[in-house]
Amino acid sequence: MNLNTRMSSFLRKSPKSPFIYQRTPFLRRVSFFNSNTPIAFAPLARQAILAPRRTFTSQTNPERLRKHLEDELHKDENKNTRENEAQELALLTKELGFKVESGFQFTLAAILLAALTTSAFANSEEEKSAEKKDHSQLPFYTRQEVAKHKTEATGIWVIYQGGVYDVTNFVENHPGGKAKIMLAAGGSVEPFWKVYKMHQSEHIREILEEYRIGNLVPSEISQIEEAESSEGDLFSGEPARVPFLVVRSEKPFNAETPPELLVTSFVTPNPVFYVRSHMATPLVNSEEYKLQVTGEGLSQPISFTLDQLKSFPKHTVVTTIQCAGNRRSEFQKLGPVHGLPWGTGAVGTAVWSGVKLKDLLLHAGYDINNGDVRHVQFEGLDNDKTNNYGASIPVEKALSDDGDVIIAYEMNGEEIPRDHGYPVRAVVPGVVGARNVKWLGKIVTAKEESPSFWQQKDYKLLPPYANTQKLDTKDFPSIQELPVTSVICEPLNQSSLSPDQKELTLKGYAYSGGGRGIVRVEVSGDCGQTWRLAKLTDEKEAVEDNEIGGVLRKKSKYFKNWAWTLWEITIPVPEGGGDLRVCCRAMDSSGNIQPESLSSVTNTRGFCCNALHCINLQCP
Repeated sequence: MNLNTRMSSFLRKSPKSPFIYQRTPFLRRVSFFNSNTPIAFAPLARQAILAPRRTFTSQTNPERLRKHLEDELHKDENKNTRENEAQELALLTKELGFKVESGFQFTLAAILLAALTTSAFANSEEEKSAEKKDHSQLPFYTRQEVAKHKTEATGIWVIYQGGVYDVTNFVENHPGGKAKIMLAAGGSVEPFWKVYKMHQSEHIREILEEYRIGNLVPSEISQIEEAESSEGDLFSGEPARVPFLVVRSEKPFNAETPPELLVTSFVTPNPVFYVRSHMATPLVNSEEYKLQVTGEGLSQPISFTLDQLKSFPKHTVVTTIQCAGNRRSEFQKLGPVHGLPWGTGAVGTAVWSGVKLKDLLLHAGYDINNGDVRHVQFEGLDNDKTNNYGASIPVEKALSDDGDVIIAYEMNGEEIPRDHGYPVRAVVPGVVGARNVKWLGKIVTAKEESPSFWQQKDYKLLPPYANTQKLDTKDFPSIQELPVTSVICEPLNQSSLSPDQKELTLKGYAYSGGGRGIVRVEVSGDCGQTWRLAKLTDEKEAVEDNEIGGVLRKKSKYFKNWAWTLWEITIPVPEGGGDLRVCCRAMDSSGNIQPESLSSVTNTRGFCCNALHCINLQCP
């Protein structure tokens, strides 16, 4: 695929994605903020020269960018070279549907077009120095004055390290969503940047500088520094973790289980269970802990201590919890996708014990015949000093005797570890991990879904064209039950087989949300031309001698299948050597089967990746 085609392809996929263009020695790069892996284009050989680094962003002055493009295109260089580049540029602009003219508006196309010019954006250190503003000449503002600018009508101002910035024109393009950046409107962004560490990079600071309008008065800068130093690092009290988790982010901590450990036992041990955190891990005093239950349809609000929760009849459920972003890294190979680059290990199965949610609500006087309540909201104790994590589930699931929704205080026969919700969390079998709220502090019966960002704006299956067509997230339902999926855990991708190896044993897991059982898993060693049935693990093997207490039971294939199915198969190794591509697929009890193509299930946030899972093996 030539450079023009590659650029055009990426533009069609995400024409308005926030990005930066960076020129560094021997590299031209377009870095999308919603991708963990920058998309890099190698320059033409004649362009591979050392040049001063320069970054332009999607907020750069359009006229400034246009002038750079125009100057480069009309440099008095070799005529043939310039004509060839002009022709290449014209073909690309025609293909993209853009017209280069003096009124050229700033779009992603401009950055891609600039990547084709001979020395676009390369300038001298003297020019860079001249462009830097003398901040001391800018106006000074008090915090009180900045606080008046927190709406689009008044302008949206923020403070960062003594600077005052008008970000009104940026909020709609904020990669984390407008709602998040508005939390800092009229105040300092620094507390948020301490929580969301991805902001602490040179590129992000350069983007912010484009919006600088003034300075904070010096006396108030010291006041902010003193207040922040007394608050400390939100992540200073994080729990100890085992070193072999695959870490996807440090602050907040997110890590997955190595795939080979997932299939060593039906129940995932606590220390290796994947960790998904949206904020710092709260440190909760169990003796002071109280769970609030409030909302519509209750006789009165009520709260429960941990001991009071343990006085209710104990209910145990074995369930798999899977992050909606599991396998997201496969989507990221197709193009920019926002989110942590989860592999196949953001999933685990545990034995959870606690009190049934229904029992708690009935004890609180909930009227089960109340027709106004449609949702049960959960609010966690994890917060970023402004908002707590929250989610909700349909009331039908919450109240169902067969729904097995519990407020858990034990995980695999022990107190729930801090990373997994100590002292209490919601466990909602068959439902996406995002609704299994950890560090549970409040339960609310309500007419509406949780108002939290993660229920209203995130964890929804938006089509890949959602950004370009400006679709409203409110028009899309929140993810609840997950689709059928299966994964090969052993051997690992890119493993090498021995020269004399005749057979290959593969192991993995399969899972479907909503309690749907796995009725078959198939494996193909010839790119899907033929398939072989894998052997499914029978859970009855773990009943009597289960060290947790024999809580596992042989499950029906059609009902209340809350946990995954492990599988295994041995296939012949084809003769002749070369690479071997092995794929797996599963079917659930409703006849749902994994789709063949990743592109058929791609979405803006990389959720619910359930296409065929394939690995490549090296055969000598």
